[in-house]
Amino acid sequence: MTAAAGPDGPVPTINGAVLDIETAPAADLVAAAGRQSAAGYGRPGLHKIVCASVLTYRQCWRSGAFSGVKLHTFTSERDPEASVLVGVDLTLPDPSDPHARVITWNGVNHDMRMLRTRATALWMTRLRALRGWTSNGCRDRHLDLMRAGGGGAGNWSRLRDACAGMGVSLHPGDETMTRALAAGAWDRVAAHNRMDVLGTFLVHAVRDGFERGCPVPAATAWSEVAKLTRATPRASRHEAALSTHFLVGVAERQLSEHVGRDCGCGTVALDG
Repeated sequence: MTAAAGPDGPVPTINGAVLDIETAPAADLVAAAGRQSAAGYGRPGLHKIVCASVLTYRQCWRSGAFSGVKLHTFTSERDPEASVLVGVDLTLPDPSDPHARVITWNGVNHDMRMLRTRATALWMTRLRALRGWTSNGCRDRHLDLMRAGGGGAGNWSRLRDACAGMGVSLHPGDETMTRALAAGAWDRVAAHNRMDVLGTFLVHAVRDGFERGCPVPAATAWSEVAKLTRATPRASRHEAALSTHFLVGVAERQLSEHVGRDCGCGTVALDG
């Protein structure tokens, strides 16, 4: 945990991460399961992790302001699946930090379960962060937005729809992860994964701001995403579009008008 100075003493800083993984049926696992396993679709136990992205951030506990956003992506294009797991483990925050958070969309049923399953299958016993975050002991600090938003079934379960409801087009057109993998287009695989993480982060920030009754979380999240995507050398066109999205301008106006507003966040300077 880190802390920033406040009028009443140190203010805790949340060290957080937004996580998303992509999986695909693995030929060796499908073969081992026998002929009745078909192609492995719908059988997550026959999948391997092919891509993972982790967005790391800091958030001021009092003001809700986000800062220091970075995005890390790992694929199995050239390296084994184990390298993806190591990358995720090294990027996640310390699970023993009481102020650390991990944010996912359907992470309880998918991401965390798959990460633990694959790390176990590969005998990767030294992945301390991953082991901690996938255990029951960290469950209260893992926020699954699909569950937290009342989703989990039917028409309320799609991240794409949650983002569209905020005016964000997550995956314009008919691009799917299955098509990108079938084409061997690893740049599209990684871009799709990164967009899911960015979308999850923005959904979290907007909801956090609503719960606080304060525009600072959403506004600073949009400012950080715009800064990040502008600085990404090989950003996809969908990622690049986030840097010029109309909500970036809304965020700037909200922040400029916020100082002095009585919302209880105690914001004086938005530096987290």
